[in-house]
Amino acid sequence: MPFFFAMALFSGNQLIATAGPFNSNVKNCIENPDPCAEEEPAGDPETEAGTEAGSEVGIGFLDVLRMMAALAFVIGLIYFLLRFINKKSRSYQENQMVRHLGGTALGGSRSIQIVKVGERVLVLGVGENVALLKEIDDSEERNELLARYEEQTDLMMQPSDIIHKVKSQLELKKKSKRSSDFKQELERKMADLKKSRGQAVQDFTDGERRKDE
Repeated sequence: MPFFFAMALFSGNQLIATAGPFNSNVKNCIENPDPCAEEEPAGDPETEAGTEAGSEVGIGFLDVLRMMAALAFVIGLIYFLLRFINKKSRSYQENQMVRHLGGTALGGSRSIQIVKVGERVLVLGVGENVALLKEIDDSEERNELLARYEEQTDLMMQPSDIIHKVKSQLELKKKSKRSSDFKQELERKMADLKKSRGQAVQDFTDGERRKDE
């Protein structure tokens, strides 16, 4: 019981000590209102911090660098992934007995094709039937053809070639879209012309009918 009484007494003294300056400040403001009016209330630190953080929001030079670095990383990852797939497919083709090395069309469903069957390189003529035109026996010529085939395969996986293919696909889509828009516009114009022509014929027929009446 004495403990609770001491605690209550101490708390009361603290409240009185706290209320003393507050009452004194209120009394001073009532007696001298001008100095109190000049005092500005302190701003809320959280509000000021939020305002400063909002003013700093934006895209800076470092953000642009990070975006460019991320884009370069993605392109590099795609490039190495395609290289890996190319090596896997090449090793798979090397294990095959027959490999198509290339060819050219001669027109009229005729073409010349070069194939590798085992260790032999054959030149075939393809038309209504398949005929053997030549077998490349010269080892130097055969190695040159295989080296060109490997070089063309590597060039197909270069980043510039990939970008060129993507760009070509985008341009092709744009051209097809423009062609589709032109076709729709032409059909609309033809429909309007047909409608106006039918209206003109109808007006002429109505005019002739009125004359007869």
